[in-house]
Amino acid sequence: MDRIITYKDTTLLKTTYLDNAFLDSKYKEVLEGLKKTNPSYYQVYCLGEWGVLDGLVYEKYKVIDKMPSDLQLLVYGVDFGFNHPSAVVLVGFSYDELYIKEVFYKTHFTSAKMIEHLKHNHHYITKLTGYFESAEPDKLQEFREAGFIVMPAKKSIIDGINALKKYRLNVTRDSSNLLKELANYTWAKDKQGKSLDMPIDDYNHALDALRYAVYSCPKPTPPQSYLQTYERIEGGW
Repeated sequence: MDRIITYKDTTLLKTTYLDNAFLDSKYKEVLEGLKKTNPSYYQVYCLGEWGVLDGLVYEKYKVIDKMPSDLQLLVYGVDFGFNHPSAVVLVGFSYDELYIKEVFYKTHFTSAKMIEHLKHNHHYITKLTGYFESAEPDKLQEFREAGFIVMPAKKSIIDGINALKKYRLNVTRDSSNLLKELANYTWAKDKQGKSLDMPIDDYNHALDALRYAVYSCPKPTPPQSYLQTYERIEGGW
């Protein structure tokens, strides 16, 4: 136990992961590794110190209640995982704004299970173009054969981040995992605590899916070229 601080009529009990005798040793190693890879995160979330995370990759975004009905373009991005989450993120373009909604974020899902889930719960998505992580072409082929419109995503992390930063980001309130990633996705630091020109390799599953969609898709030009509305997509989102 770190310490007990007593105020008038109030007792503050402070504990950390170091006090947890049941903590898995491998998970403890992950937390200890944050001392080097993300010291600000370690101070705030592992040691319980007051503060804010510095060096966030996406510092500004707005939380909204729902996606708007009129959009210039509607696409989605897919990041594959298994032990780590697979993520599908819907992205709507409206001039200099992006409207973003987390559609899928789950671990231990095969491609076949993802396809079944998306068709059952978000069947409109087969009518949209998706930009998929392309490291495993066989997964892309499974989605094509299931009737999805599949495009391989561009891979550059920094160029993709820069592409996203050209827009104002609006994220739906129910996109809980994506919002968590936004609040924790920071630039990596060297041993001296200096920020590097590369983000941490964590809290990036939904954000990678978002980056794939925004960086890879042809942008609507001119802005008034056409509108997609959710009413035109059977079932909406």
